[in-house]
Order: sequence, then C-alpha cells, then structure tokens
Amino acid sequence: MDERIERKPLNQRAIRLTAAIVLILVGLTALLSNLFNFELYLVLLIGVCLLVWGIFSHRSGRIIPGSVLSGIGLGILALQGPWNLALSDKGRSGFFMLCFALGWFLITALTCLVTSKTLWWPLIPGGIMAVTGMVLLINNQWFLNFLNLIWPVVLILVGLYLVLVWSRSK
Repeated sequence: MDERIERKPLNQRAIRLTAAIVLILVGLTALLSNLFNFELYLVLLIGVCLLVWGIFSHRSGRIIPGSVLSGIGLGILALQGPWNLALSDKGRSGFFMLCFALGWFLITALTCLVTSKTLWWPLIPGGIMAVTGMVLLINNQWFLNFLNLIWPVVLILVGLYLVLVWSRSK
C-alpha cells in the first residue's frame, strides 16, 4: 500500500482572488459600520445571501440556514433596529418568536417554489414558535392592532400560494 499523498499544486490565481475578495469584504464591512449600525443588519444580510444562493442553485441546503437567519435578522431589526417596536418584555419576546417562526415557514414556502422536493418538517418548529409567540403577545393591545393589519396580508399570501399551486397542476 502506497502511503504517499498526492498533492495538487496550489492554484495561485484562486488564492489571489480569494485574498482580494476577503480584503474587499473587510473594507466594505468597516466602511458600512462607520456609516450606520451595520451589526444590526449583519444576520439578515447573511440570511438573504444564503437565500439568494439557494434559490438560484435550487438547493434546500442553502435555503434552510438562509431562511432561519433571515427570520432571526428580521426579529433583531424589529426590536433593536430602526423600527424599535415599543413593547413590553413579554411582547418583545413574543414578536421575536414570531419573526423566528416566519423564517421556518419560509423554508417550506421556498422549497415548494424552487426545489424538486417540498420540505414539510420546518412547519413543526415554526408552528411551535408561532404559538409560543402568539401566547406571549396575546395580552398586548399592540398585538390586537397588528392583527387587524396583518390578516388581510395573510389572506393575500394564501391566495397567491393557491394560485401558484393550482396553476402548476393540470
């Protein structure tokens, strides 16, 4: 048995290109952090990048972390970012759980639309988080006002989903 390891020559061009891209990304991050609170957007930005990569590659392996990170990033922005929702501690926790659940629901929606196999299992953790978030928010007047605004949007999204599903089937 030959124990020699065959070594591939290093691709100098790829190494240089990777180093240049890393320098650009570090510079952009430093510049953006000077202009605004970039840290609040970082999780959402990573999630959206993974989502775009997963959508264009038609791979659920990139859609899953992208959706989860996007839900978390949305929760961070809603509670700490420019919106800075004025809620009680329980209300803030509940709203964050709902944003997190939205990320899990997004996995099922996107895999249904862009991959060959729809993933249904994310509805379980997403549903648990959504129910938990609703329970935490249920006693807030803000939540009741929010429901009055959101239920028409939910109806529209369900209708669009049904149009897409029914237009595919023959």
